[in-house]
Amino acid sequence: MKKILVLTDFSEASHNALAVARSLFSEIDADFNLLCVHPQRSQGFTPLFNFGTARVDYDDLFQNLLMELQGQASTERHTFRSSVCPGQLLQTVERAVLLEGYDLVVIGARKDSFEWFGQRATNLIDQLKSNLLIVPVNMSSRRVHEVVLATDLANPVDTEQLSSLKELITIKGASLVLLNIDTPPKSVMHYEKETLIQQYFTPIQPAIVHLQALDARQGIDAYLAAHSVDLLVTIPYHRWRTDRLASGRKKHAQPFIASVPMLTLYDDGSKAQSKSADRLATRTYVRQPYKPLILAG
Repeated sequence: MKKILVLTDFSEASHNALAVARSLFSEIDADFNLLCVHPQRSQGFTPLFNFGTARVDYDDLFQNLLMELQGQASTERHTFRSSVCPGQLLQTVERAVLLEGYDLVVIGARKDSFEWFGQRATNLIDQLKSNLLIVPVNMSSRRVHEVVLATDLANPVDTEQLSSLKELITIKGASLVLLNIDTPPKSVMHYEKETLIQQYFTPIQPAIVHLQALDARQGIDAYLAAHSVDLLVTIPYHRWRTDRLASGRKKHAQPFIASVPMLTLYDDGSKAQSKSADRLATRTYVRQPYKPLILAG
């Protein structure tokens, strides 16, 4: 059974994220924990409710939501539970992932804002060491027909990180596109590595698409704008770095939020140091702000 942590602040974004996650795993047994993380009183948080009754109100909201979910016929494979925890968002979620070993963390997102009960969720997107599903606020649940894996053939990734994707695509009966974005000054294409990836996904037959763009973000956005894609998959080889502006000042880059649900399969880079024989020489674009060749760094 998959263990899935869904972050909720009872907003439209988190509601849609839960719906998309349930749809994505509709054929898979899964336990969903709905976690509400709100700042402590000392952090200057002004809740929607009086602080003294906030916990009771959260419990009431969760009770109503869980009754609704459990009463829906489409959730026979799914179980639901909820928890409320005061504290900083990143630290609280990290602790939950460490203690319970979640397979996936789900969060709803908007491109124009990353406020989460008054907290910035940027650090969570940047630094969380877990598989992560980021769902745009305007995205509704729908059947998954086409999955796009954005790849960079210049860097390694262990095949274990693709196994869960292969399983999901097989269960959903979806098609797979390997999107390779050629960005300057890259000149050498490792076509033999594309063959290795294709062979790994057998009997799935991935289509291979090459796209030229100034940077990986631009290429991904351009492809999504021109094609019907239900799920974008990336492997964050490393986490985001700060973006140095022309003025020399440093500023934390905004996380890359695609226009479709984006599944990032976590990789801390440790396996890339090994010389394992079953390694596929590939790397996916993610979470690197406007740098040549890569979106992860």
